[in-house]
Amino acid sequence: MAPRREPAYLQVARADDDAGEWEDDKEDPGASILEATHACTTPTGAQAWTEAAMPMEMAAQKARHRVSAAYFLAFFGLGMIIASPGPCLLAMVEQTQSKSVAQVSVIFVARAAGYLAGSVLGGVTLDALPTRGNLVLALALLAAAAGTASISGASSLSLLSSLMVMIGLAMGVTDTAANVLMIALHGKGVVDPYMHAQHFFFGLGAFSSPLALLWAMGDTYHYSGAMWAFAAVLATGGAMLLVLPSPNTGGAAAGAAQPNPETQTGGGGAVRCVGMALARREWFVVGATAMFLAQYVGIEVTFGGFIYTYSVQYTGLAQGLSKLVTSCYWGSIAAGRLLSTVLSAYKVSPKAIIEASVTGATLSSLLLCMAPASPAGAYCMNI
Repeated sequence: MAPRREPAYLQVARADDDAGEWEDDKEDPGASILEATHACTTPTGAQAWTEAAMPMEMAAQKARHRVSAAYFLAFFGLGMIIASPGPCLLAMVEQTQSKSVAQVSVIFVARAAGYLAGSVLGGVTLDALPTRGNLVLALALLAAAAGTASISGASSLSLLSSLMVMIGLAMGVTDTAANVLMIALHGKGVVDPYMHAQHFFFGLGAFSSPLALLWAMGDTYHYSGAMWAFAAVLATGGAMLLVLPSPNTGGAAAGAAQPNPETQTGGGGAVRCVGMALARREWFVVGATAMFLAQYVGIEVTFGGFIYTYSVQYTGLAQGLSKLVTSCYWGSIAAGRLLSTVLSAYKVSPKAIIEASVTGATLSSLLLCMAPASPAGAYCMNI
């Protein structure tokens, strides 16, 4: 094997050293680089660099907080409209001249179908427009605002159901887009408190909705004022997002793991087996989580939609008190989400939080079944 040839710059350096004629450091290209590096690594240089970067970082942080506030408002409005049909259900029976509550309850099915389609549509749209996520979310909020403002004018059940499909579609897009955009805005390692806060605002909006309807309706069936207020909240969030910069939701796809060369060759059989086992386990976890969330969200929304009618017709509570029962239910959900944030901060595992929550919900449901006509039971079991 031929001996390695010494680099030219070392040959020149050795010749100069032998002659005792080193050039001035300022003429050496490497010296200026070392000096610049030293200047940045010394306390004074690092401080100067940090002071120069701080204004930019503070401006970026403020911009992220403004966008986060718009997402919070979007989820606050989402909570308001998801809790609104329940306290209006008896009024909608009269409004659409339906025969019974059971007949008008088809609006929940219509909204759920729209919600399901909107959730899928939101994900597909964000994949197609990764840099226009705020525009997608803004249009969904404006569509939800238009549908919400039109509810009180629907004189037939078919028209009301069509509006509910439209609102559900917009709600599904809003739910998917706001969650994905929040993760893209803050990053997976930092987003946890912001995500908890976003869902707390959903619960806060759902808690406020029956109270707003109580103020607007009293003991009457006129709820248009509250619906216009909900639409104004949604439209405000949409208008904010139209002018705010959007995070790039394509970052997660860009950072996806590249194919492992060992899995592409015949010698990587063991690696392929491990990879397939992990993929199967991942799909099992995703499927089980999806089934759990489907049951949880279905129970949450259905119970919240019918608790008002249940309180009026089965426990004999007045309409105003029944709206308070509904508000207590959604308010308890908001409080539970806030409590989960605190527990997470104290390193309580998500598994333990879920197990305790499911156990409490099961016991409450059993107690409510044991005393179905008790007004006190309705209050306590909702909380």
